[in-house]
Amino acid sequence: MNKNILIGISVLVIIVLGYFVLDSILFDGVKPKVINENGFQANYYSNPKIEGKASVVLSGGGQWGDY
Repeated sequence: MNKNILIGISVLVIIVLGYFVLDSILFDGVKPKVINENGFQANYYSNPKIEGKASVVLSGGGQWGDY
């Protein structure tokens, strides 16, 4: 096998494995809850461990999240 191809495959494997390791470390478990009621569409993100803390609310008018 060509040395450059072997190096390229090795780098790709390291990048993919690094992504999964970092994702598992940095992911805090917050998953979106989809709200679609009475013409209102939204994604609600909440972490149950932060009750009583300040929050940020973003609202947009476009269907692609234009704020």
